[in-house]
Amino acid sequence: MLRLSKIMVGLLILTISVSAQKKNTVKENNIRSVTEYKQDTEKKGANIKESYTLFDADGNVLEQIDYDATGKIKSHIKFQFDSENNKTKEIDLSPEGKVLKTTEYKYSGDIRTEKNIYDAAGKLKTKRTYKYEYQK
Repeated sequence: MLRLSKIMVGLLILTISVSAQKKNTVKENNIRSVTEYKQDTEKKGANIKESYTLFDADGNVLEQIDYDATGKIKSHIKFQFDSENNKTKEIDLSPEGKVLKTTEYKYSGDIRTEKNIYDAAGKLKTKRTYKYEYQK
């Protein structure tokens, strides 16, 4: 379970960094989704699906699915955003599509004020609040 959590955190960081770098490109080119394949040269050119990413019209990642070498789902995360393009919800799903955990984010304007993590049953497991100090 700890290993799965570490993998999910790593994938989340990768997803955030990839989407942040390409968000404008996705939006400007009206890209709806990207499927990444790896060509296995030992199997004479067989393409193996590695990932699938779905975007909204603003370039935000709505869904990220990563696959193992056999084509089975390794991780599956769905995202929701508000009208200001702030990420409001992140849903981690099992390979079967069942909710493993849900993370909700709250904001004041563009500033994140709260992060709540719920388990599969919807029970609050972690609540984080953010306090900001401003320069004068």
